[in-house]
Amino acid sequence: MPSDKTVRWSAVAFSIFFTVVIALGYIPGLNAKPHIHNPDAMAAMAAMRDTAADEHTMLRLYKISLQDDVTHGLSAIVFLIGAPISARLSRLALTVFGCYYAYDATIYLVKGILQQKPFVQNFGLNAPHVVISHHAVAGVSRSHQRPQQPRYWGDNLTVRVKPRSAQSITYASIA
Repeated sequence: MPSDKTVRWSAVAFSIFFTVVIALGYIPGLNAKPHIHNPDAMAAMAAMRDTAADEHTMLRLYKISLQDDVTHGLSAIVFLIGAPISARLSRLALTVFGCYYAYDATIYLVKGILQQKPFVQNFGLNAPHVVISHHAVAGVSRSHQRPQQPRYWGDNLTVRVKPRSAQSITYASIA
């Protein structure tokens, strides 16, 4: 079970990761404008969708918009604020954002299936959010386990305790 310190460092690592993701979006060699056949029609569609026409394609795979940068930036800020304050706040941030990215990945996986995109392309485009959500939520769930409750049975509520080793068993007689 990871310690509180490990959970806090995980939040710092996620903060650094999201900051790097944003920075990658502004390196010219790694990004390209999406290919547009008819710029006028694309601008009209962007205005109808209420999205920014300045989307770019990162690593020639992922369409990144200002909304994505804001989401990644807020994630980084919350992790960076939560980590030095407390492990509890770090756990909360990891849980909330882990669930958010899992929900986001689910929406776009289902959307890709409904649009009949090839499975490899659909999963490949959503894999980063699947991995992010898995690591965030799995790390928190492993670090916050409930203590095992004693088991009771019979009329006299005898507690069953497992000894750590056979040598530590002591026998007591009740007179």
